[in-house]
Amino acid sequence: MASNDSFKPYSTENVDRILAPIYVGVIIFGVSGNAFVMAVIKNTRSMHTTTNFLLLNLAVADFLTLLWCLPYKVLIFVFDHPHGVAGDYLCKFFTSYNVTVITLTVSIFTLTVLSVERYRALLKPMHHHLRLELDTVCYAIAAIWICATGFMIPLFVVTQYVPEAQTCRVNWLSKKQEDLYSMCIMVFSIFAPITVTVICYLKIIKGLYFSNTICSAPAGPQQGTDLQEKRKIVKILLLVTSAFILCFLPYASFRIVVALADETNYEQYNRLQELREIFKFLSYTSSSFNPVIYTIQSSNYRAALKRLFIKSCYCGSNNNNMSNSIESITGELHTVPRQFSTNLPDNLNANKTG
Repeated sequence: MASNDSFKPYSTENVDRILAPIYVGVIIFGVSGNAFVMAVIKNTRSMHTTTNFLLLNLAVADFLTLLWCLPYKVLIFVFDHPHGVAGDYLCKFFTSYNVTVITLTVSIFTLTVLSVERYRALLKPMHHHLRLELDTVCYAIAAIWICATGFMIPLFVVTQYVPEAQTCRVNWLSKKQEDLYSMCIMVFSIFAPITVTVICYLKIIKGLYFSNTICSAPAGPQQGTDLQEKRKIVKILLLVTSAFILCFLPYASFRIVVALADETNYEQYNRLQELREIFKFLSYTSSSFNPVIYTIQSSNYRAALKRLFIKSCYCGSNNNNMSNSIESITGELHTVPRQFSTNLPDNLNANKTG
């Protein structure tokens, strides 16, 4: 390993201290919101579909991203970081961005799988052998986590605590090694998946709004309803994907600017690192947006969330009249559709897919 003298002489403590209380608010809001999403999907049997399980995986990744921001961006200012082996292990797993890089990558991969799945469901509905099923979606989710973790293993190897800088840093053997790894990460875990996602949604939008290749059968009441249902589903997924890309892409792109910067120009390099921390904060806030999108865009998610609150309030009660009252309040949930937004048409519900 290179000596500690080779570490970049910069400090972002001033910006980090300003952002710390804002992080606390975002973490509380996002963790609670994603916890509600996980609880709603888990407790609403009609939402047990491939698409919703992928959305559940996205909520888990967002939940962990925000949770790991707590030691990394907040608690670091209220305790003295240990040195030596203990300090290195804390850096590898808690007080650096290693874990959050994994969870953000899981979010990217999950959004990509969702876009491909929607593309296949809407533009190739007869090709069932290409579709994820309820009994196979767990393998797709496991593959997402394995790939995301595998990409980031080198970070855990080279991360250590540097007493001189009083922070966690990565210590590569050479600049060439660092640049090669960074390039691979940028291409294979960020830009390639985002490109696939954008292409899929562009084709879906074209089929729904321009070429009419989706729901192209003779027009009728049911056909018009099916088209509206599909558009609602795509709208929610587009909002979720767009919010993530708009928040994450500036940080990913700015990393290239920092990598190309002159490290010997201390003042300029330090300002770039401070800007990077601001963009990093923006990328983390994307993990708190999805519950808001679901609540605003999906009446069925709001209804399921209301049912969850009502059941929690009356948990443990055996009063039949009270139970009947709850059922009457939440009667609409007997027809809660298979997606957050609305029910899918029959040809998309085949084989219990999402």
